[in-house]
Amino acid sequence: MLNLMEKIHLVDKEKKRKEKNSRNARVSLVKLTFNGRDVYRYAFLSGKHAMDSSTADLGSKQLTAVLNLPNKLQ
Repeated sequence: MLNLMEKIHLVDKEKKRKEKNSRNARVSLVKLTFNGRDVYRYAFLSGKHAMDSSTADLGSKQLTAVLNLPNKLQ
């Protein structure tokens, strides 16, 4: 997945960061590129807008119940 994200310029594997992790070869340290940050911000704001619009008609007790639901499902 990281290779694809690097190919489309969402993340960057710096040369220093390409060093192998001695404990786990599956670990890669990367940073978001400017494009990656833009995609993240857009996705975050889209999710926030969807959450705000879908919970706009809920009262505080109902909203608390919705937010606590994932904890009850564990």
